[in-house]
Amino acid sequence: MKTLLYILPLIGILLTATEAFPAGIEMPGEETATIRRGIEYLYNLEYEAALTNFASLLPKWQDHPAPWFFTGMVWWIRWSQEDEMKRSGDLLIRNIEVAINKSRALLARNPKDAAGIFYLAGGLGFSGRHALGENNLPRAITTGWEAFQLLQKNTNAFQDDVDVLLGHGIFNFYAGRLPANMRSLAKFLGVQGDWRLGLEQLQQVASNGVFANTEAEVTLSYIYTYDLRDGSTGARYSKNLMDRYPRNPEFRFQYAENLISSGQHDKAKEIAKEGIALAENNTYTNIPRFRLYCILGKASAAERNHEETARWLTLAVNSPIKTSGNYLAWAHVRRGDAYIALGNRRAAEADYKRGLELDGSGSAGTSAEQRLQRMAQDAAKK
Repeated sequence: MKTLLYILPLIGILLTATEAFPAGIEMPGEETATIRRGIEYLYNLEYEAALTNFASLLPKWQDHPAPWFFTGMVWWIRWSQEDEMKRSGDLLIRNIEVAINKSRALLARNPKDAAGIFYLAGGLGFSGRHALGENNLPRAITTGWEAFQLLQKNTNAFQDDVDVLLGHGIFNFYAGRLPANMRSLAKFLGVQGDWRLGLEQLQQVASNGVFANTEAEVTLSYIYTYDLRDGSTGARYSKNLMDRYPRNPEFRFQYAENLISSGQHDKAKEIAKEGIALAENNTYTNIPRFRLYCILGKASAAERNHEETARWLTLAVNSPIKTSGNYLAWAHVRRGDAYIALGNRRAAEADYKRGLELDGSGSAGTSAEQRLQRMAQDAAKK
């Protein structure tokens, strides 16, 4: 059910193709260049440059949703990077609400206004994605559903736009990979997708998109890295993005993960250590250092180098700043495995219990619980 609740808001959220700018919206070349430049700043986490860039749209577009929408994108990226999350989330919602209100005003004058349709759907999408991250499922579902209905009603407005396939591709991929026990309910609710078609649509946008091509590459990199676990293909996308956006650590994380998946453990550790050097000179923040320690521990565990695994993961566990998600839980589980191999069962048991506490029924928590059960069975035999 958790996955289905996640997919439901994505019906609208993902179909908005939030990084795209539909061809049906006519824009002077100067504004097009401004938006392109701002998006490039965003991917490289150059927030102040992006904000200044999008603010330059305001003199001509005071009553247009675009400046507020793209400013909201800046705060969305900061929020998703866990950078001053409270402030970033507040500013994201503040700007997106202005964009939504200005979009509704455009549609009140002309219900077929392509800019009004796009920015309203996109604004609702951002609002829903933020709500999802804040575990506010009712708001995520209601905003996603409104966006979905809006786009379904106005599909002809974007029928010739390659960029809009971004949202369709993401939706098709994830809706097409729902767990078997959720498919009947999803079908009843009209949630159906073809994950192979989704990949084709994303690849088409990556090759031929105007505004959404980079976002399609980012999405494909994520999918091949974390969903399909295709290290070879994922490495191609993530390496390219890492080289193009050297200030954004996410692409380095993904490239290292893909190297581990393809058995290139030494290379993965080299990439992670380069990342630590970037964190030390403040190119990256302290948050990525935790993730990089986790990657070094994971690569060492794959090599069965137990002492090195324990050393790196102890640095991860003791890091003052950690990311959300189950990275910390997996650090405890993998360090526990290393302690078992090193003969320290008491330390291993403590790590497994902590991993279970942190992740509950998640993948790391389930693995920790299984290991604790095996330890209990072994103890009972003695």
